[in-house]
Amino acid sequence: MNGSRSAKHLKHLRAGRACLQNEKYGDALAHFVFLGNVAPSWKPDMESDFLIALCKWVDVLQSHKEVGKIMTCFQQALQLYPNNETLLTNIGATLLKLGLTDEAACMFRRAIQLNPSSTIAREGLESVASALVERWHFRMLNDRQRNLAYKKAISNAVSNGCDIVLDIGSGSGILSMFAVQAGAKKVYACEMSKTMYELSKDVLLGNQMESFIEVIHKKSTDLLIGKDLPGRVSLVCTETLDCGLLGEGILKTISHAWEALLQEKKSITSTEQQIDGVVRTSGISPMVIPRGAKLYGQVIESSDIRHQSYCRPNVAGFNVRIVKVIGGEQLEQENTHLDQEAIEPYTTECLDSLQGGYKPLTEPFVITEYDFTKPSTLCSERKPQVIVPVSQPGNMDAIAVWFDLHLDETTTISTAPGKGSLCWEQAVFPVYPHHLPGKMVETDNEWLVSVDKGQSIVIKGRLNEEFVSLQCTSIEPSNTRKGSCVGVLNSRAEVTAMEIEGGESLLDSNVKTEVMVDQRGCLAIIPPPLMLKANDDIYHTTWRDAIDRSIKEILKQGNGCKVVCLSHGGLQLQALVAARAGATEIILPHSTNCLATKAISVANGIPDKVFYGDMELEDIATRGQSWDLLLTDLVEPSGVLQPQAVEDIVFSKGCLLRKDMSMVIPSVITVYCMFIESPALMNICKVVSDENTLGLKITDYMNAFHVSTQVNVELSSLPYTRLSEEFTLFTLDFMKPSQKDEDLLQMLELSSKHKVKITNDGVIQALPYWFNMALDGSHTLSTYSRGYPGSHWRQAVCVVTKPIKVSKGDEVVVEVMLKGSCISLVVTKPSAQ
Repeated sequence: MNGSRSAKHLKHLRAGRACLQNEKYGDALAHFVFLGNVAPSWKPDMESDFLIALCKWVDVLQSHKEVGKIMTCFQQALQLYPNNETLLTNIGATLLKLGLTDEAACMFRRAIQLNPSSTIAREGLESVASALVERWHFRMLNDRQRNLAYKKAISNAVSNGCDIVLDIGSGSGILSMFAVQAGAKKVYACEMSKTMYELSKDVLLGNQMESFIEVIHKKSTDLLIGKDLPGRVSLVCTETLDCGLLGEGILKTISHAWEALLQEKKSITSTEQQIDGVVRTSGISPMVIPRGAKLYGQVIESSDIRHQSYCRPNVAGFNVRIVKVIGGEQLEQENTHLDQEAIEPYTTECLDSLQGGYKPLTEPFVITEYDFTKPSTLCSERKPQVIVPVSQPGNMDAIAVWFDLHLDETTTISTAPGKGSLCWEQAVFPVYPHHLPGKMVETDNEWLVSVDKGQSIVIKGRLNEEFVSLQCTSIEPSNTRKGSCVGVLNSRAEVTAMEIEGGESLLDSNVKTEVMVDQRGCLAIIPPPLMLKANDDIYHTTWRDAIDRSIKEILKQGNGCKVVCLSHGGLQLQALVAARAGATEIILPHSTNCLATKAISVANGIPDKVFYGDMELEDIATRGQSWDLLLTDLVEPSGVLQPQAVEDIVFSKGCLLRKDMSMVIPSVITVYCMFIESPALMNICKVVSDENTLGLKITDYMNAFHVSTQVNVELSSLPYTRLSEEFTLFTLDFMKPSQKDEDLLQMLELSSKHKVKITNDGVIQALPYWFNMALDGSHTLSTYSRGYPGSHWRQAVCVVTKPIKVSKGDEVVVEVMLKGSCISLVVTKPSAQ
């Protein structure tokens, strides 16, 4: 480089730095981009300035919602510094804010490849992992029996000449690699998830199979012969299934494959013969894996499913009969029909580990059967009717459904309970009150449908290419039917939908809660975890008593009692409890079910003191009022702190509550923890080893997407070995007097270390933690799994990145960090042990 060119380039560097100093970030970035492109040798000199200018300019563009310009800046930056870890993590964080999760994950993964110990990149990737990689991928890959079954079926098909393979919904690529190992001439894989598409290419590279498998980022129904595939294939393999068999669209997928992607079926010619009813040809007939499925059902009793499905008649001392409260996930309105529920027809449960277990009320029965080798039979709608005898008395709560998946003539996978399947749960179709009008009886504050041995249950269904619905529609007296029969409903005997005449529908997109109101009452649909909470008697009674006691104390001061109620979804009854206790003003800033709550309020004669709104705490603070009592749902039913929960308490104490005599419920929380070893837990949260994937190298690639904190863990039914006594992580006292703002802010960032003695030999794999909440001086609640009868809480569990082998008597150090409302744990074992 000559002197004049060097001087010219230095001029651009100085100009860029001057613009940066004068906050002209766009101009600064332009100088640096020009310099980096025309004189790459200057890139190390300007690198830090470039990153600052980029960060500042992107902030400006974000404020003006200039997403296109942001993406252009990122493209230019990556051309200059493709291997800069800081740049990659910054871009990932911005893309995440913009909702571009697939693209964000790509940046975080690239940063981790550069620096595997990058904490920032790993935290970023974890924040998107659950959204991008479904958790069932880990269970599926850990299911060695499932993997062996698919490998055997694929090997049989390839050895019979079906050696041009298409893997539909290929995920990690494991089925494609089985095909290569079986000797397939060519394998194509299609995957619609951008993240799984990118990940599978890395997996293939790591297994040295990238030249044998072509991965296509498309849905199979969008593939074109001559463009995406050079010709038709002889074998399609797929596992586009959900727990109800049809929910992932396998019927449409296989039907389309026969029509557009598979080679023509062979017809019987003079060179063919039938042996035992099977056509043997001298040519090759195309195949699909799986080749068929049989769907089973069983009527069961389960208090846990019942409490997820509909509400008790009385909650927290309120008569809620005026409101029909249903537990379920709201369907998108455009996907509902006149003869279809407004909610998802089924949930999923692992019946083998269901809280409180379950009781079969009938023998298993066949619902329908599919032959995937006969595409003309797949997509026509089916309306089966099953009349099944009751085998033992009980309360009819749900129809449990599973299936046998026939991979080929000799290989079958069952998703039935008790079969030891790692990757499959069962579909659960709840029995709702409107399915059996007049049959539900109120008993001990429960709505129950009882059946006796000898009676028969009529079950009607509707199945099409993407939808399954089953309902118990009637109970027939004893001895009117013998055995079970299967028939086809006439066109008028449809599955019963919820009918609310003249109803008004309001949909809250944030919590997927629907409320319909008419002159007879209203219907509220809330997610199953919040329905469990609504049915938690001890939770509501304890809260009611604590609120009553606190408001009574505040009212003694003679200035009334103003309450801020931070309730999150479901039936927000704390506000009504406060009104009944004598509060003079209540504000519910995040009201999600106000019509249902108002209906309950009117039906129970509660004073109209509640203001229902959709606002932030900052909006309340601008009113300039002082408040006396803060009520907050601190812990989610899943076992973790509510997002922003601690931040909201700190803000309220600093900006909303009176400095003297104000109260917070809960007033104190203490977090407890213990060490456990649980292979069962490991199987659902990460790929345990390449042994489970039959020697294919998948573990390291998939585990980049595991999350360190598992939620909704049913600890009471999880097989585990306790390796320590329970110990305290930290305590937050929200009623502790604070003289300065700094005292409050300290609650937002805590860290401490604890030495813990090991009580049993084993391997530390995880740390479940839970909360003990002192609502006031007299009332406490624990979120420990089944800490009290009917508890709605599940557990959060921190999974150790590298399991630690320990012996009885060892001491292990746990560092706990609280940042806002996020808890993280790091476990170390002193090297001397």
